[in-house]
Amino acid sequence: MKNESNKQLTSQQWRVFHKAVKDAGINTEPWWEVVPYSGPSKVLHAGLFRRTGWFSEVLVAAHDDLNKLDWLNRYLRHTGWKLSCEMGHWELGNGDFVIIEKRTGRGGDKKLVIDRLRRVGVEIETITQILDSQTEEIQCYVLSSTEQEVRALAQTIELGANTPINASDTEECKYLRALELHNRGVDHSKAGRQQEAIETFRESIRIDPTFAESYLKLSIVYNENGCVKESIEILREGIKAVNDKNDLSDLYWWLGITYMGYGQWEEAITTFQQCASIDSQFSRDIGLPAKVNFELGVAYSELGWWHKAVDVLREVIVADPDNYEAFYLLAKAYRQLGLYDEEIKVCRQAVKNDPQNYWAYLGLGRAYARQGNDIEEIDSYKEAIRISPDFFGAHEALGLSYTRIGCYREAIEAFEQCLRLNPDHVEAHLNLGIAYVGIGDEQSALKQYKILKTLDNEQANKLFDRIYEQARRSPREIVPRP
Repeated sequence: MKNESNKQLTSQQWRVFHKAVKDAGINTEPWWEVVPYSGPSKVLHAGLFRRTGWFSEVLVAAHDDLNKLDWLNRYLRHTGWKLSCEMGHWELGNGDFVIIEKRTGRGGDKKLVIDRLRRVGVEIETITQILDSQTEEIQCYVLSSTEQEVRALAQTIELGANTPINASDTEECKYLRALELHNRGVDHSKAGRQQEAIETFRESIRIDPTFAESYLKLSIVYNENGCVKESIEILREGIKAVNDKNDLSDLYWWLGITYMGYGQWEEAITTFQQCASIDSQFSRDIGLPAKVNFELGVAYSELGWWHKAVDVLREVIVADPDNYEAFYLLAKAYRQLGLYDEEIKVCRQAVKNDPQNYWAYLGLGRAYARQGNDIEEIDSYKEAIRISPDFFGAHEALGLSYTRIGCYREAIEAFEQCLRLNPDHVEAHLNLGIAYVGIGDEQSALKQYKILKTLDNEQANKLFDRIYEQARRSPREIVPRP
């Protein structure tokens, strides 16, 4: 049942609600209604066909979601029809019909539900709203049939859908039921009905404990609601239950990412190593080994394990030459180890791989700066600016480089570009003021001081001290503090 007020119920109240509904004999099974289609014409791409002879078949229903028809196929298992789902193009328009699945609480003793929930602190208005709420979902479209035929199809669907699943059901049936519940859970989550999403994903897992997608989606819902422990535990539960290598890779991957998100670096490393140990064609096809090594590189860097970071990140840039973040981290690791020549080699390789990557030129310039190579440093910053004229970081780095070597007029031009891009940038005003002091233009420096007073008083005082020191050293009168 739809529950727009579920955020007012705690998990315990929600469990009480479900048990009370069951004990009260309230029917929550869906039913199906037929309405004429009245929307604009559109093309559907999935069709459910019934075989009528060796070489003939008729279209039973269509949809734009193949999963809906897969489950509809299972609903119709009692008909004796031979059904198949196919992809194609079918035009939906006036004169066609829609079969809508509806859900709400019907019959039973609603007073029992109200009484039980009131005991756990839920208001009558909230309980009534939940009990009376209703969901509607398009099950399928039926093209060019009479309304009587479509109603008969809807009744057949309802008969199949409300047949309980039991231990004798096939694995396919369990999979399809788990898939349907998974899709419902996704819909609940998108609509903000988080508790219903959790319950639905849990039911999907109960029916088919090997359905990996429900573990993943449930973990995401827990994460979004700040339930860290539950998010991690459900992924661990999935890893124990699932046997398929591809699914296991996914579960280990997301468990590692979850650990990373909460700064549990060593746990993330162990998990990614387990993920890397699973060899499957699917993992290789999607480039998972390189992705795992990159995340390992991030975790090693966070822990300061620079040698290990270098080992895995070198593999990443070979497997994925377009991963600039890997180049950045590898350069950082070499820098932390004091291997500055190696840092420059990595940065050069990054710009060679992507000559239009202005961030790579900024990194290369900073690497040259650490070696004291002013010419190459400045040229790298200029190249970054040539590629991206509004790249603030390169203008700022260029200005600082010019200031360091005493080229104050060039520094002034660079910092003016910074302020063109960000007029209230405190450091840019400070650095521009210092550059003006460098050429002896105290009046222009004082203008920057006055602007800084409105932005950051501490930085303004730093600039004034530089102005005062410059004036003290000159034969002119010392400038009084404004």
